[in-house]
Amino acid sequence: MDGSGVQRSVLSDDELRNLTIRRGNLLPEEREMINNHIAVTIDMLDNLPFPAELARVPEYAGGHHEKMDGSGYPQRSEAGGHVDTGAHDGDRRYFRSAHLS
Repeated sequence: MDGSGVQRSVLSDDELRNLTIRRGNLLPEEREMINNHIAVTIDMLDNLPFPAELARVPEYAGGHHEKMDGSGYPQRSEAGGHVDTGAHDGDRRYFRSAHLS
């Protein structure tokens, strides 16, 4: 109760909603905004003219939050979005070339 005897909540509706999140600390709409970065990444990279040897970059970048158990995002695929990169021990790895020079 406040000083005039009127019963008031100590917390605002927003505060109550944020304090009752069952898992993690994000509201569903906040989690969706964060997860959307994958879709934006894929859309952006799909529009770039990669040379043939880098043509799968959008696929790799888009799958970096997928998990083997299928619980990742954005696709939540049964195979966990695992991408066979085709890379073998002797293959050139372009993402490392800057660090190995």
